[in-house]
Amino acid sequence: MNNCESEEIVEAANIAISNLLPTKSRSLYDIAYNRFKKWCAEKNVQVYSKNVLLAYFSEKPVTDIKRKKSKILTKSEIDRFLSSADDKEFLMIKVGLILGIAGACRTDELVNLTVDDIEDIPRIFVVTDVGNMLELFRKYLSLRPPHVKHKRLFLYYKAGKCSSQPVGKNTMGKIPSVVASYLKLPDVACYTGHCLRRSSATLLADAGVDITTIKRHSGWKSTTVAEGYVENSIENKTKIANQVLVVGRDCGGCKYCNKQFTAYEVKIFIRYSLQSNRFKKWCAEKNVQVYSENVLLAYFSENAKNYKSSTLWAQYSMVKSCLIIYDNIDISKFPKLIAFLKRTGDGYQAKKE
Repeated sequence: MNNCESEEIVEAANIAISNLLPTKSRSLYDIAYNRFKKWCAEKNVQVYSKNVLLAYFSEKPVTDIKRKKSKILTKSEIDRFLSSADDKEFLMIKVGLILGIAGACRTDELVNLTVDDIEDIPRIFVVTDVGNMLELFRKYLSLRPPHVKHKRLFLYYKAGKCSSQPVGKNTMGKIPSVVASYLKLPDVACYTGHCLRRSSATLLADAGVDITTIKRHSGWKSTTVAEGYVENSIENKTKIANQVLVVGRDCGGCKYCNKQFTAYEVKIFIRYSLQSNRFKKWCAEKNVQVYSENVLLAYFSENAKNYKSSTLWAQYSMVKSCLIIYDNIDISKFPKLIAFLKRTGDGYQAKKE
């Protein structure tokens, strides 16, 4: 217990922690934990140190290897490829990249796309004046041979011409690695077919879209699964927070002071400020001196009584950015807090209109 934490804070944090284990699989967690405790008793272990855990897990056979997540493509990397790569060689790759990112598509979904699935191009690309995405698609579609009997959208493309042969899953799955190779990015092999979905979800998250919208767009039911596809780009979010949180501040010549902020940027700044001030006010009422993990657990467990999971995540994101900027505290490193927020989304389903 931190000496600066009141009994009320500690009690609220303990209640939040007690509900962290999933209800359905709690028994499995208990079995694994009791097995570890039994092993410790047999070895006369008194303290659960790093060496103890290393010894315990070194005795366990390796039955499951956690696969590495695919790397993502940033917006600047996508734009650079679309603008600089030669259409004569990469037109099909460009179209696959555009549709894959815009639709958060799986590889097999891109493979199975047909010309009938594309009914009205202007409706698919809501913003039609970004780069030349729409023109690229129309150019590729215009190269479709008239004698093709099937309706598969993606056809084998080489030297500026399409054949009647449809593109297979393996070729489609290599689109991210082809882009990474062209851009000379490191670890090209890590840009797998899942890169398109992960990049799509991450771009949405970085744009401030809530997790519920991301789940709906990508077709995920589980919040945990959706978060697994979102790259943890704390550096980018800090950069965004720096830009919006300096509105109205005179910092002695920073590059943002003379910038003309849009109404949208001012609105974002107000939202961040409101969440930060609400948290600071709550801390003042509770006589909180140090922003520890227990304090954050108590704060969000109280908010969880009145707000749904997606709203809590939005509040967390804004409070996190403000604490990084103003107090140099990174609450993304609080594992119990993250686990608690994930648990708040269990069983939640977005209402259909």
